[in-house]
Amino acid sequence: MSKSQRVTAADEVAILRLMNECRELGDDAMAWQQRLISGLQKLTGGMVAAVGPTPPLRGELGVLQEWVGQQLGGGWPSESLRRKWEALAADPMAMQAHPAVSAFWAMPEPSLSLTRREIVPDHVWDRSPFVNDLLRADGMDEGLVSRADVPVIGGGYVLTVVRAKGEQAFSRRAGAVVAALLRELEPHLGRGLFLTSQPNLHGLSPRLRQVLGCLLDGDSEKEAALRCRLHPTTVHEYVKHLYRHFGVSSRAELLAYFLRRYPRR
Repeated sequence: MSKSQRVTAADEVAILRLMNECRELGDDAMAWQQRLISGLQKLTGGMVAAVGPTPPLRGELGVLQEWVGQQLGGGWPSESLRRKWEALAADPMAMQAHPAVSAFWAMPEPSLSLTRREIVPDHVWDRSPFVNDLLRADGMDEGLVSRADVPVIGGGYVLTVVRAKGEQAFSRRAGAVVAALLRELEPHLGRGLFLTSQPNLHGLSPRLRQVLGCLLDGDSEKEAALRCRLHPTTVHEYVKHLYRHFGVSSRAELLAYFLRRYPRR
């Protein structure tokens, strides 16, 4: 890779800053992924970006319908355009007509980061009815997609970004930057960065969070009651609520749950 195609020190700083901001919002799946989208747009100069989990790669296009249903997007020029493309994305037959998407999901490698030109050549792209009649007609064109296998979430995670019509194609450096961002994300997905399907701290009342903090500090229920100035019976009910919320049945399981997801706590 030539020097101009490498991730720069400034890129690395921007990626780490974005990661820190996402981790601060990690309990709220919607909030941290929206922040990730805006950061991805800024890092790459993209107009529209989408992020989200994907089912395990099965080497077939059937994964498309499951994948698009879990994506969170941002940067649409208008609400009507957003609704139009969400409807298109939900139609597996329509997405199979997208030359880059169909080629990308047919690739067997579980982890990839490729620009459109690395997926399909210009002559295929420029002659595609999907590209000309849909993408370019709506002011979009070049794309970049990166995916990684993340066993802890039972599948993978995908970053996609699209540039406005008339802008330059994504460079290999842009692909390297997005790949570096995804590598930083991987260890935290399903741990400090919660996904929508996982129970997390978001939605817990301040009192429940306070009692949870005591339990994670090693306090007994009686000690938690003293620290929180609550009746022991109330604390016991809070503990049962926390067990139900996180899908565990004991203090040991609760601690293990948080150690897996918050290893630096």
